[in-house]
Amino acid sequence: LGTYAPPLTDSAAQEWLSLRVVEPLPRDADLQLTVKRGAPSAEGARTTEHDQVLRYRTHGPFKLVHAPCEPGQRCEPSSSFQFEFNNDVDVEGFKKEWVTVSPAVEDYLVSPAPGRNAVGLRLNGRFRAETEYTVLLSDQLRDKFGQRLGQLTRYRFTVGSATPRLQLDGSSMVVLDPALPPELLFETINQTEVTARILRVQAADWPKYLEYTSGTPAANGKPATPPGQLLATESLQPKGPADELVCTRLALGKYLNDGKGHLIVQLKGKRSSS
Repeated sequence: LGTYAPPLTDSAAQEWLSLRVVEPLPRDADLQLTVKRGAPSAEGARTTEHDQVLRYRTHGPFKLVHAPCEPGQRCEPSSSFQFEFNNDVDVEGFKKEWVTVSPAVEDYLVSPAPGRNAVGLRLNGRFRAETEYTVLLSDQLRDKFGQRLGQLTRYRFTVGSATPRLQLDGSSMVVLDPALPPELLFETINQTEVTARILRVQAADWPKYLEYTSGTPAANGKPATPPGQLLATESLQPKGPADELVCTRLALGKYLNDGKGHLIVQLKGKRSSS
């Protein structure tokens, strides 16, 4: 190493020292810089009492280190998949044609995006279930140090089916719009049947409802039950393609008094993973 002191007069600028290497440092290596004890100071006669150590690592050749849907990993339909590299992708010089996917993905978009350890590539679009995709990474793809990937990289991954899901669009308390039909909207994926229990409650039942939703067991140790009077149990069959989000409406008008009232609606999907 050679040393270089900055030609500056400001005292704060003189508190650092620059080192210039006379030979290239090894790539992808752990290095250690040690300032030995006894280093002097311009502010007095005392010197440092201990070695001062700085550890760092040089970057290695640009390479892919993690890809989506690796063997043994469950991969569901998703709107995005991430490719991870050991070094940050060159964001400013990136060209989207360097990354292609087949078969074609609807609404496809690829762009650099932060990953777990470095800036990688995120593929966005409507990836279909039960489909094998092939991703080609061009050898022109570069990292922020100007290193190229070096070779055309072909990666294949398979998207499986979606986990059954049942969810409400909103919080646990829903206020229906009085200007619209009294309906509760819920969303499902891969649910062929949903059971709905409708109970009539009063405003005074709110504390009991909060206790029920907290999951606290009843005094007898059994699971807590919701307050209210059970009015009906309905079976609904969401209609829509497999592995896609399906919206279903539950009509509640017949359980209200002239469009007014308070109800508890419990939904349970037929498939247990919901």
